[in-house]
Amino acid sequence: MPPRFSGVVASLPGSLPLFLDDVTENSRNRARPVPLARLVTVVGRSRRRGAVGKELHGAEAETCNSDQKATREDLLNWRISSMRSLAVVLIGLLAASSAAGEPVRIVSIGGAITESVFALGLEDRLVAVDTTSLYPAEAQELPNVGYMRTLSAEPILSLSPDLVLLHADAGPDAVIEQLRESGLTMVRLPKATDVDGAAAVIRRVAQAVGKEAAGQTLADTMATQANRVTSTAVAVPQKPRVLFLLSIGKGAPLASGIGTAAAGIIQAAGGVNAIDGYEGYKPLSPEAAVAADPDLILATRRTVDLMGGEEAVLERSEIKPTVAGTGRRLIVVDGLLMLGFGPRTAMAVTELARAFHPHLDFPAQN
Repeated sequence: MPPRFSGVVASLPGSLPLFLDDVTENSRNRARPVPLARLVTVVGRSRRRGAVGKELHGAEAETCNSDQKATREDLLNWRISSMRSLAVVLIGLLAASSAAGEPVRIVSIGGAITESVFALGLEDRLVAVDTTSLYPAEAQELPNVGYMRTLSAEPILSLSPDLVLLHADAGPDAVIEQLRESGLTMVRLPKATDVDGAAAVIRRVAQAVGKEAAGQTLADTMATQANRVTSTAVAVPQKPRVLFLLSIGKGAPLASGIGTAAAGIIQAAGGVNAIDGYEGYKPLSPEAAVAADPDLILATRRTVDLMGGEEAVLERSEIKPTVAGTGRRLIVVDGLLMLGFGPRTAMAVTELARAFHPHLDFPAQN
């Protein structure tokens, strides 16, 4: 019989950098262009310096004043001309994007979808997101159209988007049909429950926004990194049995069966989903918990908070008699990171694999 796992409550970091954070940071550190007003001021000074110390009389003074007036008029005309040229360039860029079939006003419904848009460098085209779009932090500053399962058509239509990216669970169906009948371009993304599914979502988002090559690179990099960690983790002969709990507020917590994102991330990190007798989620009974016989309890931070904290989870009548309960083995994770299956999937797999197999050395994901 394989040895049991023992230890204390563990909490995985909930705020981890995106794979392309170095690109984002570099973009923030780029030298900013000198403002036009400052350029004008500098030019004005350079023109005036030539007259310093000169004594001008009569026609010479009049000529100088005339030259200075002409200089000011030239600078003003140049500034107006530059601003017009900039406006023309911006309009041209927007027109080129539209002509090329690239959307410029995107509504993103789904946390992993929004992460993908940011990872592709198109956050400036986002006009709104939903309440599950929590990462990166900048996404929370955008207009919000509500929870993806209870959408309303009016807030979305009012934004005049040229593309709406929808999670597979977005609804209700009547609202989605209303949006479709309005003529909006909509792309519904498949639900991802494993690494391959996450890569497919990234590629599909990239295709929808006209960045297929960048999406292919992003998806391939993520999948390669995640699969490298998985190949090491699954080679361990003694894998922990993991029970994932999800609380929706009142009543018994729900336990993950097969075919869920929780089951997918547990397997990718080298664990065994403790319940394999049903698909989806069902309320956890004491009998089911004992039968599952988990070595570890896995739960999101939100679930733990709703259940009253770490100690309250471990003291529950369903959990306390189990090996995980007696060993005080609870792992608390960030829900979007671990279950989102977006661009940070390799990072999620790595962090969970380290918690499952602390004796193994897994490479950091940057």
